[in-house]
Amino acid sequence: MFILKSSKQRAWGLIFWFLPCWPLAAQIGGGTIQGTVVDPTGQVIPKASVVATNVATGVKTTRETTSAGLYSINPLSPGEYTVSVSAPGFQTVNREHVVVDALGTVGLNLTLRVGQQTQQITVTSEAPQLDTADARLGGTMRNEEYSSLPLAMGNGSPRNPLSFQFLLPGVTNTSRWGNTLGAQDFANDLYVEGIAVTNSVQEGEGRNLSLGIAVDAVDQFQAETAGTAVQYNGQGVQNYTIKSGTNSFHGSVYEYFRNTHLDARGFFNSTRPAEHQNEYGFTLAVRG
Repeated sequence: MFILKSSKQRAWGLIFWFLPCWPLAAQIGGGTIQGTVVDPTGQVIPKASVVATNVATGVKTTRETTSAGLYSINPLSPGEYTVSVSAPGFQTVNREHVVVDALGTVGLNLTLRVGQQTQQITVTSEAPQLDTADARLGGTMRNEEYSSLPLAMGNGSPRNPLSFQFLLPGVTNTSRWGNTLGAQDFANDLYVEGIAVTNSVQEGEGRNLSLGIAVDAVDQFQAETAGTAVQYNGQGVQNYTIKSGTNSFHGSVYEYFRNTHLDARGFFNSTRPAEHQNEYGFTLAVRG
């Protein structure tokens, strides 16, 4: 992914940031599809082949069910998947529109019917996404919501990736970095692709994230408010996933514009302070 940013208000002028979109980039903070494969009588089917295909990139991840009929496909990049299950003596089942989020687990139990393996059953309707794998509480904001919201929110930076966290349940806007379930300031822990970006000096502050990652580069983020897994620290965990490429080019162009002529004069001021800001750039995802 290419990200070009510029601002007349800053001395650094042009910055060219190159972030390669290797398939490995989202693997540490990837999601999981897991479940059980059974026959019509409820008996488990061992050694069945389960394939998860990323709709956007065509990348396939294959696993085999255990002797107990269980399977777990991970790590998976966030996105929409088609899951195919096949076994000798059974018809192949294809389950479409399976949405996987970062750090999330999708429970998907499948039943195979007796028949030829070349016969296929395709389920095209999108089933409700029920999280039956763990008891964690929180929410996920995906790209379609994240990209359509106004950037200037609360008292944070107008182009701060953390600004939208306050729209999720359990997060309050009592500080620039947000409080989870009434916790003290800086009690949150921030992650990018499942890797911690906080440290002992900044603790739960968001400067490492807001100064290092552009809003346009974020694909989705999660905020966990309760029941967090033991490998994560803090009271409240936020994870941000970076966009990756697909089989087609996609990107965005933006300009953040502020000018004196658009500002209102203060009640006691006779003039308006000079303000001229043009921050512009683009993002371009070039590969999957």
